[in-house]
Amino acid sequence: MTLMVQFSEYASRPLLLLTLICLGSSCPAEPMQMLTSEDLEAELPGTHLFGHLMGSDLSFDECIEPDGETVYRFAPESAEIGYSNPGQMVITPLAQACFSYPPDNDPNPSCFRVFRYGDGYVFDAVGATSRFVVTKVLRGIDICPDPGALIG
Repeated sequence: MTLMVQFSEYASRPLLLLTLICLGSSCPAEPMQMLTSEDLEAELPGTHLFGHLMGSDLSFDECIEPDGETVYRFAPESAEIGYSNPGQMVITPLAQACFSYPPDNDPNPSCFRVFRYGDGYVFDAVGATSRFVVTKVLRGIDICPDPGALIG
């Protein structure tokens, strides 16, 4: 099944069309909506996100403290040891969530447009083809665990 999604960064810009290939019943019944900067500020800080990189066996989790400090972890399902790094999330006026690793001196943060996806999100990389699908969201997080092994 193919899900067509429309979004715009600002009303003055042309609408862009994003096509996501969904598998089985994992597609939401409603069209996905891109979150605004205000939505991102209200929803992402204080969460722990769990999911996978679309089209791969890469699992990830990212914990985002209320001040934007993050802990990002990922690993292929076949790996016993994953990668973990502290970072920082910043929400831009262009309705993008940008992540820097390490938090203080990353000259090229990874920025994403974020779409609501059922009870989770899709993070669509700006200027790249990567899409991270968040399938589990824990809210009310004050302090993230130290960088280390993946947690489930």
